Amino acid sequence: MNAGRLRTKLEVQSAIETVDDTGGHYTEYTADFEIWGNITPNAGQNIFRSAKDENEVDGMVEIRYRDDITDHHRLKVVGTDRILEINSYFDPDGKKSQLNLFYTEVK
Repeated sequence: MNAGRLRTKLEVQSAIETVDDTGGHYTEYTADFEIWGNITPNAGQNIFRSAKDENEVDGMVEIRYRDDITDHHRLKVVGTDRILEINSYFDPDGKKSQLNLFYTEVK
């Protein structure tokens, strides 16, 4: 993997189910760690599809391989308000050097 392509700093966030004062449940996100990645938007070409459920996604993020990121996480682009919800992920060559995360932009 060419590390020079990883130019975007991303914050990996985990969901935490919380209860408010009235007893209502809601999801709050906390920062786990930061990584560097390369964001490739779909750009309306419909070339990326989620491997999990065949839904269209907004793009793909390439990162160095990690085994602690799942589709239960989301990504925040550091320095912006952009939030990327991970739909699916896979190791493209099976060598545990790169991980591709397919995302839908939620904010």
